[in-house]
Amino acid sequence: MSANAPRERKRQIHLMAESTYATDPDADGSSYYYVPAEGITYEEQTEILDTAYSTGRNFPTESEVGAQGHSVTFSVPLIGLASAAGNGVNASTVTDDWLDVLLISIFGVQSTTEGESVTGSTTSSLTTADSSWATVQNLVPVHIASVPTGNERTQWSQIQSSATGTTSIAPTLQASPGNGAVAYGVKQYRVDDDGGSSIALVLTDDALVYTFLGGRVTSLRITGEHKRRAMAQVTIQFDRRALDTGKSSLPSAARMATTPVKMFRSPVFFGNTRIATRMVEIDFGLSAAEVQDTESTNGRGGYELVSIAPTVTIEPLRSNTYDGYKQALTRDPLLVQLGGGVVSGGVLNSLALHLARCEAREVSYTAQDGITRNRVVFTAVDRIEFSAGVASQFMTLARA
Repeated sequence: MSANAPRERKRQIHLMAESTYATDPDADGSSYYYVPAEGITYEEQTEILDTAYSTGRNFPTESEVGAQGHSVTFSVPLIGLASAAGNGVNASTVTDDWLDVLLISIFGVQSTTEGESVTGSTTSSLTTADSSWATVQNLVPVHIASVPTGNERTQWSQIQSSATGTTSIAPTLQASPGNGAVAYGVKQYRVDDDGGSSIALVLTDDALVYTFLGGRVTSLRITGEHKRRAMAQVTIQFDRRALDTGKSSLPSAARMATTPVKMFRSPVFFGNTRIATRMVEIDFGLSAAEVQDTESTNGRGGYELVSIAPTVTIEPLRSNTYDGYKQALTRDPLLVQLGGGVVSGGVLNSLALHLARCEAREVSYTAQDGITRNRVVFTAVDRIEFSAGVASQFMTLARA
């Protein structure tokens, strides 16, 4: 009797940062992170080297096996932190998870901030007992119950300056949170020259278990449709793959402890202009390249992030405003909120992307359900200086 045919739904992945490129960081798999991935696909990309030997015969000659190469593609729901970093709590106390491993590998730099109680505010400033928590260009999510009125949500902004307990922020908040709000701590991720650690990934495909080594994320795209989950589509390129019978202690699949972020109460800000949109698509425009090396097993000494060129696409209701953005080549910061971030069970659960300067280079027209919309594509450009002598942070992605 033949064995059962393999089932597509019986796939799962686990991942872990590598301390040494293309070297398994944990033989039995117990330290790997289970990833709640969807739509897992993988591709065998071993190179085949053609030959053209002169044999006196008019036929092709046998090929040779070249370097290994593999890719894995999947989608994951975005999640905030497992617990909120409230007053006096630094987000560093929240244990890193699978999403931290991915984001640190992609961008290279993770930093954390501390939460602080707000004793007073306007829509462009926060007053706190301690100003030492506020660092210029950090992102800050502010929340208090029932604000904004009728549409309670976390309000994200960026710190512009801080002195004597008063912190200036932009973009301006939709509503002043007043006394008793909390400016929550975050984990934030910024771009290093070559990205962070390479990734090892274990893919279980029904009865087969593969370990992929020497991984670098080569594509990251976040999509957020109204009323849907915010999802990240990820492609990782690997140096090698092998069947692995030693992964006996991989963590079991488990229900997600943090609710996936959904696209409710999630505005977009261009400068201080709040924009309602049907959808958001963020393509980080990752460009990764292998470090060519004849000494290594597959002719590559590693994969590195070479450049990043983010674009953000939105579809607001049609307005001449967006044509004006393109015609004047208006340049402003862009902030995208992902998830409303209403505190529940001690969890804030929201993310934000801040691009220091963007241009609306593409403006077109589309329709959805008989309603006319603009399709606006913002392209990130380098602001260079935040202020005199202070370098601008090109991009910040934050979780709260």
